[in-house]
Amino acid sequence: MTTPQITEERLRNYLDGNQPARERLCIAILNMDRRFSDVRPRHPKGGPDGGRDIEAKYRDTELTYGAAGFVNGANDSEAQIKQIKAKFKADLQAALREEVKPTAFVFFTNVALTAGEKAALVKAATKAGVTECDIFDRERLRVALDGTDGLGARVQYLDIPMSSAEQASFFARWGDDIQSLVASRFQSVESTLSRLLFLQEARATLKTISVRFILDRTYTGKEIGHFRAFVSFFFPKMRHGLTEALFGSTDKSRRFSAHPYRGRPEPSGIAHGVSDMRWESRLKIKGDPEDDDAEADYVKYVPHGSGSGIGAKEVKQIVVSYHHTDTFDFQFLPRLSLEDIQGAWVMPNLNATLAEKLDAIEIWADGYVLMSLERSDFSLDRSPTEFPVPGHFSDQELADPWVRIRPSGFSSNLTIDFTRQTPKRAYVTKEMGGPIKR
Repeated sequence: MTTPQITEERLRNYLDGNQPARERLCIAILNMDRRFSDVRPRHPKGGPDGGRDIEAKYRDTELTYGAAGFVNGANDSEAQIKQIKAKFKADLQAALREEVKPTAFVFFTNVALTAGEKAALVKAATKAGVTECDIFDRERLRVALDGTDGLGARVQYLDIPMSSAEQASFFARWGDDIQSLVASRFQSVESTLSRLLFLQEARATLKTISVRFILDRTYTGKEIGHFRAFVSFFFPKMRHGLTEALFGSTDKSRRFSAHPYRGRPEPSGIAHGVSDMRWESRLKIKGDPEDDDAEADYVKYVPHGSGSGIGAKEVKQIVVSYHHTDTFDFQFLPRLSLEDIQGAWVMPNLNATLAEKLDAIEIWADGYVLMSLERSDFSLDRSPTEFPVPGHFSDQELADPWVRIRPSGFSSNLTIDFTRQTPKRAYVTKEMGGPIKR
């Protein structure tokens, strides 16, 4: 038996007594017809529906009602044809009795009707008041289900497998859409899990914030020469009294030491050495031993660690970092968590020569990428400004002026925002292996 014969035979009797499946099959077929949209069932599990098994829109605007008139063991006898004609007229009249009358009416049946019989029913429908009437009898249902668009519904409702040729045709037509749908579902689940994991891990003590200034190419240390790259983090929440953290890196390894110029003068430029420095501004908190010696209620730019390193012969990026001195071992005082920096304002400050070489900026915290900016995402504010902590740079160095990095949009500062997007986790946790076998 050929596939069309199998499809026709299944339409005759395979769904006998299964009204929900019959209606769902009709909905699937109507969805294939581009004239109709917003196709949906009314009572697919049975019950009074007022001649409206299906509701849809014809040409996107006109109300359409549809009805399924299937018989058990369709054999196209005169009695069955008479039964279907009566069913068509009853469903049409019931639909037209509704307060909101349909513009179009669609009827589905597994009985074969002649062209004349269908024309007579359509004429009766238009005379009754509908503008558009369409009838899907058994042959028309078969043609739809044996076509490429109907193969999925044919498998689902009539349990007719696809041949190799039909599979090739089906996946050529729908393969990309199916793959995209599956991928989008997986992405949605993965996105939700990533969000939950971040919210959980964001409660842990914040260890390190790093800002990567990525240059537009690799430069020699001599090309970079003197550089200044500092970042201010302003904390609106003021957790544990902390209002601002200022941190960054510059050339000369002894610049921030207690005796920076003792001994032989240190040459300028990133090729000869680098140093980093961190400051904090805090409100005085009663009972905090760290604030016992503070006379004012607000302490601005208190040093909180420095470091130094060897020079760089080649430079593709400059990374500056912030962490508190007791973060890595024992924590004697309350510290920020990652979630505490929600809403923080970020203001990078660089010397103009370095800023002009920027290609991208990334902000990291404890293995998460909080912000990633391309060159088009930020602008250089060249309006005059001074470094918040004076006295560390010579007039000659400051002849290459400070430049502030601002968003390209209307905002004044870069802002850490966990509500609009979930930070990306930059590493995958590995599962520990099983016990050692002895």
